Amino acid sequence: MDDPYPWHARTLDRVPPDSSIAVTGSGPTAVDIVVSLAARGHTGPITLLPRSGVPPHVWQRPVAHRP
Repeated sequence: MDDPYPWHARTLDRVPPDSSIAVTGSGPTAVDIVVSLAARGHTGPITLLPRSGVPPHVWQRPVAHRP
């Protein structure tokens, strides 16, 4: 299967596997970049920098609470 983001092959392969990475954004494309780096054996730290300055919230199933 072809890579849906051909620039990954041209760009991410040049990233040293132990380098520190900052990704602007924290949405699906940023996650794709992180997954692609991991698939290429990246071991260095990766930081996602949300454009809004606020990290995305985590969605979870509601938990029943009783007083």
